[in-house]
Amino acid sequence: MKDYKDYMDSISVDQRLHDKIVERVTRKTAPQNRSHPIFRYAAVAACAVFVMMGVWMLPGVWTQNNELPLPVAPPDMTTPMLPPAVHELHEVRELTFNPMPGEEFGGSRMMVPSFSHELTVEQYGAVFPGLDPAFTATASYWLQPTSQIWWTQPIDRVIGLIPPDPVITQVEVSAVDSGGQARIRLARGQIFDCYLLADRELQSSHVHGVEVVSTIDNRYIFDDDDFTRMYYVRADFMLGNIAYRVSYHNASQQATKARVTELVNQLIIGGAADWSVLADPVIPELRDEVMPLSYARADPDFGAYLPVSVPAGFAFEHARRFLNQHDNSLFALWGGRQNTIRWVVRAPTEDDQRRIVSPDEREKFDMSLYSIPLFDSVPSHLREYVHNPVFLAEDMSIDVIRARVFDVSRPGAAAPDWSIDFSVLYGDVLIDINIRGMSPEQVWDILPTR
Repeated sequence: MKDYKDYMDSISVDQRLHDKIVERVTRKTAPQNRSHPIFRYAAVAACAVFVMMGVWMLPGVWTQNNELPLPVAPPDMTTPMLPPAVHELHEVRELTFNPMPGEEFGGSRMMVPSFSHELTVEQYGAVFPGLDPAFTATASYWLQPTSQIWWTQPIDRVIGLIPPDPVITQVEVSAVDSGGQARIRLARGQIFDCYLLADRELQSSHVHGVEVVSTIDNRYIFDDDDFTRMYYVRADFMLGNIAYRVSYHNASQQATKARVTELVNQLIIGGAADWSVLADPVIPELRDEVMPLSYARADPDFGAYLPVSVPAGFAFEHARRFLNQHDNSLFALWGGRQNTIRWVVRAPTEDDQRRIVSPDEREKFDMSLYSIPLFDSVPSHLREYVHNPVFLAEDMSIDVIRARVFDVSRPGAAAPDWSIDFSVLYGDVLIDINIRGMSPEQVWDILPTR
């Protein structure tokens, strides 16, 4: 028994298991009939086998030094956290952030998408496997135009730019989080972008076998109706033939890096998007037509709101009728040397309704109260009004137009170069007017009948 107790004392086991074993060994039992010696030690042998099996099966107990494993330290709350299921299986890979080189104009052609739709729950799960649902995702589609328009040539007929059987040439998915700070973009092959990073060698990161290029910059971001200095991080990588771009902006450099690191790990661990769920979308009513002035004036919705005549020196160039999910408009352009008349008749939006000003609110539209640069002279809470005020048709007057005149001539010019812009609301039709080279009186004369 002494040898057995010495052996037991040399082993470190769980305290509850130790107590149970000692209690079993030292417990007094009821008197029994005397039996053969081999049976007298059977219980002790069985108990010893039980102890050895318990020690062997307890994870982490039978170590090289017979020591219990050290307690696990609490997680570092500054480390980006993935969803529990992902975080348990995959370690977060850190990113290397390069100083962002200058962005250069000249990337792939950037055009307004022909139509878009919000992803369904099923589509979201297929495109973003493993990503938390705190994002609103939209799929945008570009259609192939039917004709090449040479804008320098006179337009003598209606030219439809949307084919009868539209061909989708590009699809892109854009997801934005609830705070509007994080954005994820996906496209097959490459992402549509007007700007490319300057050609400079950048250090890559390898996240779960995927090469990621991350850059960081400190720039002004339009946030909360004003420009704020923030850190901006962008990370680009490929999963299969799908290009990914993750971006985030925040006043905290650490928070910006952590959030992008978190999202990149989630996307890569979740796997490539199933692009097939975006095929064969429902194409809404679309219209994109270039036409001469006579056809534009005959448009049943907006033709009556075009100028009946324009001053000498302005020649008509073209008109364009446009209709999609977000825009229903008729655009007309006249030009002459450096003078232009840009006239857009369209359906008003909620934002237009919000920018309606009264002639008594001079601080919201009178350009004589401010100086160049307007960003420095116009208070931030008035900028959206000063840059594009909307007047009710019944409130329009020659005095209102004179208040919108701004001299854009070069220093030392012999005569002023007037620029005038504003919008007028006629019931359920809005006219956006942007004119250069006309006097306020001339502008007043070409407005639709009040």
